[in-house]
Amino acid sequence: MAQNMLSIPDLSILVGYFCLVSWIGLRVARNQKNADTYFVTKKKIPGWIMGLSLFAATLSSFTFIGFPGWTYRHDMQIIVREYMAIVGMAVATIFVIPIYRSVVKMSVHEYLEHRYGYFARAYTSVGIVLITPVGIGVLLYVLCLALHGLTGISLPLLILAIGIVTVVYTVRGGIEGCIYTEAINGAMFIGAGLLTLGYLLFFATDGGPREILQVASAGQKFKIAEPDFDLTRPTLWLFIWVGFFHFLNNYTGAPHVVQRYLVAPTYASAVRGSWLNIGCCLVTWFTFMSIGTLLWAFYQIHPERLAGIKEIDSIFPFFMGSELPMGLAGLILAGLLASGIAGISSGINSTSACIQSDFYDRWAKASSPQRRLRFSKRCVFLLGAIGIGVALLLTLWEGGIVQFSADIIMATLGPVFGSGHLTVFFLGIFTRRTSKRGMYVGLVTAALFAVWAVFTNPLGPVGRYTSPHLDFLPGFHLHPWFLFGLANLTAFVSAYVASLILDPGKLAPKELTIYGRAKSPLTTPDGSQVLKP
Repeated sequence: MAQNMLSIPDLSILVGYFCLVSWIGLRVARNQKNADTYFVTKKKIPGWIMGLSLFAATLSSFTFIGFPGWTYRHDMQIIVREYMAIVGMAVATIFVIPIYRSVVKMSVHEYLEHRYGYFARAYTSVGIVLITPVGIGVLLYVLCLALHGLTGISLPLLILAIGIVTVVYTVRGGIEGCIYTEAINGAMFIGAGLLTLGYLLFFATDGGPREILQVASAGQKFKIAEPDFDLTRPTLWLFIWVGFFHFLNNYTGAPHVVQRYLVAPTYASAVRGSWLNIGCCLVTWFTFMSIGTLLWAFYQIHPERLAGIKEIDSIFPFFMGSELPMGLAGLILAGLLASGIAGISSGINSTSACIQSDFYDRWAKASSPQRRLRFSKRCVFLLGAIGIGVALLLTLWEGGIVQFSADIIMATLGPVFGSGHLTVFFLGIFTRRTSKRGMYVGLVTAALFAVWAVFTNPLGPVGRYTSPHLDFLPGFHLHPWFLFGLANLTAFVSAYVASLILDPGKLAPKELTIYGRAKSPLTTPDGSQVLKP
């Protein structure tokens, strides 16, 4: 049974910080007059605040706990995947952000209706709505797992308490509450990581940096590239593939990311904020992966201090509670808390904006501003409640949380429900020849491919149980993390070819693609109305 490993000062810092960010979230509630300001704040957030918010929303407690646990178990090869974010952000800032800021008012999926029609908008939005609560549950579970190990408080009780408080201030504060608390959380997050890394290097062992680095190096914990071309194992090529498609998808079509592109006052400030986010991410990813590597070396030097640890995902919280000096543990734990609630509130708010814009506003056009705002808050509450439920179910999961997220979200739910998510945006923005009918053919083809691959791959979390019963079908035998990218490539090729066959010579309006970026935007000069192409 977990015991309280924190001192009174540490707990005071933790509780005080939680109260501070909750107060800030509630403080801005008075600014929410309608659903539009609730989700996009009239484009008045400074670029650097927007960048810190995007940074905090992108990383969350998964990075804080999951990455140290991963590198403790394995090595640092996964950093290759994360650094592919540079490619995704370059594409977004050069090509994507200008189009979205002209076409989109609230939900990124509005662009798809302009480009292909309502079905494409609804299809991609439904995928996001189905997947996001699982991600929210993962973040909440990881956060509370760490706090449980340090405080001894019941894990389900922590999930309920932190989940409910975070949902309440997200309901009250809207996107503005999320962004300002996330900016503070982002700064706290990166500071906590650097403090921990410094302590491990200079104070954790008698031999200082040289000793702990030599032990980690001898254990090959700094390995970042395994060029073996085995496509059934996590190697350099898999991490490059996964990172490329993940971040291209994330920075061109993820609702919580595009939502932040829209809140900045100008295109230039949105770009500056986006690259500030990338800089913070690169430093933080390296920091927390290094923490896991150095923790492995520390416990090789002091194996007797590892007694009592049961879950590798709890290795970093265990170190915080048992080794860090009084006060420092509280500050770093506050960083963990910051990371968790930032990701949770961001996911809830952005997905609720999709529900509001993609479904409710379309079918309830006569609703008053007050009714739309009430519906918005109910969506936030409902998604938060589902996320809390997922976190409670995860208390029964026995595997590593990074592995769970990769297997369930990236290798199962993502390909099945989002098999063409990247493709619809990418083909829409970069080609004029992709038609509505062609895209629908691509989406159906990719979905069928994803279902086949998930159920026939003996290496995947579903296929290991179902593939023996489907041995009459040819099987998918690559590492399951390849699937999301392959599903989108399937959608890409089939949609483009089908467009050329079904609608030869038909071209989309230039203003909806990169070929019309210099043309007049699709909004009125004051940005108050999106015009139909």
